[in-house]
This record gives sequence, structure tokens and C-alpha cells, in this order.
Amino acid sequence: MESNIQEKVSITEIAGRLNCSRRQLERLFGTELSVSPMAAYLALRVHYAKSLLEDSDLQIGEIAYRCGFENAGHFSRVFRQQTGMTPTHLRHPTRSARNPAKE
Repeated sequence: MESNIQEKVSITEIAGRLNCSRRQLERLFGTELSVSPMAAYLALRVHYAKSLLEDSDLQIGEIAYRCGFENAGHFSRVFRQQTGMTPTHLRHPTRSARNPAKE
């Protein structure tokens, strides 16, 4: 999963690479991590996006692309659901606090 952040790989393909069924992979994730493979994959992508937001000057659209999201709007919605803040707020907390309507 970490090797395929930008180009999403299906859970079925990941299971095939591991020589197990999709259902077996889902059971293992549930047992070991208490999350589904899709949730774990999404968490990895959001975590990587967060590090890019904090440590680079890349535009949010470029970060969205590098993390496998279809567009910046979708990325921003998912990022906010996962972290409780928008990408803009993470990168510029004082600016977004002054202009919350622009997020």
C-alpha cells in the first residue's frame, strides 16, 4: 500500500499479490488493525498528504494527485473528514482562521 500511494491498487489486487483472497485479507486487517484494508489505505494516503502539507510548498492540487485523489476538492473533503481540518488550515492556521469562508 505504501508503495502505491499515487496509483491506487485495488484491495483484490493487493490480496492477489499476497496469495490470499480479498475476504481473508479483510479478516486479517480486522483482527490485527481493527480496520478494513480500504480504511487503512486511505489513512496511509491522508498521512502522506499531511506530511507533504507540512514539509513542502507543493500546491494542494499537486498533493492531492501525489496521494491518489481524483481532484483537490475530493482530497479536501476526505482530508477534513479524517483529520478534522482542511488542508489549507493545516498549512496556514492563522490565514484560514481569518477567512474561514474561503475554505
